[in-house]
Amino acid sequence: LEAKLVCALSTPVTRDGGMADQVDRVAARNVIAAEICAAAGVAVNDLYAPMHAEMNAVISGDGVHFNNEGKDIQAEAVSGIIAAALAE
Repeated sequence: LEAKLVCALSTPVTRDGGMADQVDRVAARNVIAAEICAAAGVAVNDLYAPMHAEMNAVISGDGVHFNNEGKDIQAEAVSGIIAAALAE
């Protein structure tokens, strides 16, 4: 049995919901994490890009958590990369 490692990038946050100071930090740390994982040959599950692209449609009223549509997008991304890793 062989373990597979997948690096998941953080989802974006909004300037609402008390996370305003984290918006740029999340994006910058995702870049760093992606570079480190790529250099180590670790698969990267980018949860940031698809959520950022649809942010207004997928963020819940609290400005922090995602609504059901957002959770579905994340679930599809996670299950897809897991399936791909297991198929290797």
